[in-house]
Amino acid sequence: MTLVPTTSATDTGLTREIIDLSVPTNLPIRVLAYEGDTLVREIDFSNVVIHT
Repeated sequence: MTLVPTTSATDTGLTREIIDLSVPTNLPIRVLAYEGDTLVREIDFSNVVIHT
């Protein structure tokens, strides 16, 4: 899933965010944030547990 903000100023300068989803669980496994073509933030998720 790719998110493109309409105004980068309202999203702290980010121009694009990519959210990688796990196919079996549909949960996010990684978020990549870009300013132009430069990767400025990477968040990886592991051992996600959902409590019900």
